Amino acid sequence: MVVESRSHKNFLNARTNLLFYFLVLVTTFFSRKIFLEKLGADFVGMTSTLSNLLELLNLAELGVGSAVGYMLYKPLVGSNRGQINEIISVLGYVYRKIGLVIIAGAIILACFLPWILKNVRSITDSSISPI
Repeated sequence: MVVESRSHKNFLNARTNLLFYFLVLVTTFFSRKIFLEKLGADFVGMTSTLSNLLELLNLAELGVGSAVGYMLYKPLVGSNRGQINEIISVLGYVYRKIGLVIIAGAIILACFLPWILKNVRSITDSSISPI
């Protein structure tokens, strides 16, 4: 049985990440070009704006999941169930609060959407050819 070194695994991980990064980049380029041709710049701009607004709301998480993963490492290795339960309990509390912040932000953002998208033509008014 061959034991792979940590550096070899890191190299494989980096190579795979790079491959998928370029695949996503190429796919995004061509899909955006197709969407622009078929749906028009107004629709693509509106969906991009809404996507960016959703990403802004996602910032409320602030890396809590990564921090909890880091905090759980030692208790999981040591099989300390009490500490694991405590961390997961705190995680549930924090995520409930984050959920409330995201809901409040989404409601406030929804109130301003008509002003954000006021210059976008209606989808039914534009001449979109069927795909």
